[in-house]
Amino acid sequence: MNKTTNTLLLLFLAVFILSCQNNKKVHTEVKQVNQDSLKLREIIAQKKKFFLQYWGGMTTSEFREVNKFLVSEGKLSHINEQDKYYYQVENCGTEFYPYFADGRLYEITLSASECLYKLFQEKYKLPALKKITYQEKSVWEDNPKYSPAMSYLDENNKLIRLPNAFIDSSNLAGLKDEENKGISSEMYVLQQDSISVKTSTADIIISQHLEQSQIHKPSIEYSLDKSPEMAKYRKSDEGDKMLGGLFATKQSSFINTNSRFRKVIRNTENIIYIRYISTEYKHKRKLDNDKNDEQQKLLKQKKAENEAIKEI
Repeated sequence: MNKTTNTLLLLFLAVFILSCQNNKKVHTEVKQVNQDSLKLREIIAQKKKFFLQYWGGMTTSEFREVNKFLVSEGKLSHINEQDKYYYQVENCGTEFYPYFADGRLYEITLSASECLYKLFQEKYKLPALKKITYQEKSVWEDNPKYSPAMSYLDENNKLIRLPNAFIDSSNLAGLKDEENKGISSEMYVLQQDSISVKTSTADIIISQHLEQSQIHKPSIEYSLDKSPEMAKYRKSDEGDKMLGGLFATKQSSFINTNSRFRKVIRNTENIIYIRYISTEYKHKRKLDNDKNDEQQKLLKQKKAENEAIKEI
């Protein structure tokens, strides 16, 4: 057997041994994962869950492990970039927020949608949401993207000067006279401020919060859109070519950034919150707080007695 053959045999033997070791390592890791999953299932089975597989008083590390378990079961979805978990039931998805007291899970809050409330309505025989009509309001405000420029480079790297129509000389007072304050819209709200439901393991509190948001609609107006100079420029041959033809995207963008003001729609949005509070941990916290209050009371009493003795 020559030297080359010996070298090849040794190389083959080394690769074979390394492959066996890797397979053994992978098998060990898979076995460990399965054992950890089985152990977690056993722990979950012993606990009183107040929402999904969560129990009152669990630690943050236990909470993270259960999150991973529920993702693997397809009951939660996880957005890694934001480290957010979403609860999906039927066609309704919602983000949920845990609340820890003294490092222990106390409650979970769902930011609910109308469709999710309907599921709760059917399950717990709750009153239907009430449809109300309210007035949206369109208002003029300072344009946060205001960054005026009077020239740009075209596709041939040629400097193009913008006409004076792109200089915004409007004032907010004049624009405010045109604000629309009577746009009717509809939304659904709870028939009362809050609704309480009790289960064997949780207090469920459903409440709502009316929040004003800003909707930037595609048809939003900028102050240059109201300018007489801009209207005149649009009607010119050059304006029709630059704003209505092939270069519309390039030059139209300067209407947005050269405008000092913009009109936005202020819309009222109803956010429904569903809070799950662990009754078991709530009771435990009450006992602990009562015990602590009693100890504080005894300490104050003892201190008062000692001070009284010193005065004798």
